[in-house]
Amino acid sequence: MAQTATTFLYVYGICAATDIGETEKPELRGIGGLPVIISMYNDLAAVLTEVDGEVFCQEQIDRQVKDAAWLKKQAFHHHETVAFFQLQFPLLPMSFCTIFEQDNKLQTLLTNQHDDILRKLDYLRGKEEWNIKMFCSPELLRDFVQHKNPSVVSLEQEMGAMPKGKQFLMKKKLAMLVETELEREKNELWLQAITRLEPMMTAQLLRQNWGRDMTDVTEEMVANCDVLIKKEDDDKFFKAIESIEEDMKEKGCLFHVTGPWPPYHFSKLEKDNAQ
Repeated sequence: MAQTATTFLYVYGICAATDIGETEKPELRGIGGLPVIISMYNDLAAVLTEVDGEVFCQEQIDRQVKDAAWLKKQAFHHHETVAFFQLQFPLLPMSFCTIFEQDNKLQTLLTNQHDDILRKLDYLRGKEEWNIKMFCSPELLRDFVQHKNPSVVSLEQEMGAMPKGKQFLMKKKLAMLVETELEREKNELWLQAITRLEPMMTAQLLRQNWGRDMTDVTEEMVANCDVLIKKEDDDKFFKAIESIEEDMKEKGCLFHVTGPWPPYHFSKLEKDNAQ
C-alpha cells in the first residue's frame, strides 16, 4: 500500500482473506475521515483506514484521550466499525487506536503471528461475546442472611440462652459473622450462577466490579463477567439466565446481559508492533 510520509494506518481488525467473499462494502468513513478499506496480506486481511500521522502520532493521541468528549466519540466510532464488519465475517478486533506508522510493520505483525491469528479466527467462528453483570439487593440479601443463614441463626440461638451481660458482648461477634456470611453468600451465588451457565460457555473472563456511581441500579454489583458462547446456544443461554434470576429472587438478585459484542476479550494477540 502506497503511503505518504505522514500517513499512518489505523487498524480496526484482522480477518481471513477467504472469509471476505461477497462482503457488503458500504462507503464507511474512518476515524480520520478517509474511507475504511479491506487490505489483503496473502491469506489474511486487515480492515483499516489511512490517518494523518501528525494528528494520530502517539504524542497527539496521549493528549486527545484526556478529552472525554473526543474519547467517547472516537471510541464509539471504533466500536461501530468493528461491530459492522464482525457481522460480515469472523474478525479479530484491534484495540482502540491501534496504529501502524508503516505498512511493513503491519505486515511483520501478520507474518510473525500468522498461525496464532488463524487459530483464533477459527476458534471464534460461530461464537459471540456477551457480558453478564450480576447484582444483589443489599437489604434483601442481608435480611436473608440474618434470618436464614445457618451459622447466623445458630449463633443467635446460642445467644438467646446466655445471660444478658454475655449477650451484649456477643453482639459484636454476631455483627462480624453477618458481614462474613454476606460476602460468602455473594461469592456462592455467583458460583452457582456461573456453574449453571457453563454448559453453554466456551470461555469466561471475570472483570472488576463497578461501583454504584457507574451503574443505573440501586443494587450492588456482585460479578462482572465476559463470556463466549456459540450462537446456536443463544436461546438456552437466556432461558438459563431467566431461570437463575427467578431462583435467586428471594435474595434480591438480578442480571444485566449485554451483547453480542465483538470478541474484544477473547482475541488478544500476544503482542503488537503498533506505532
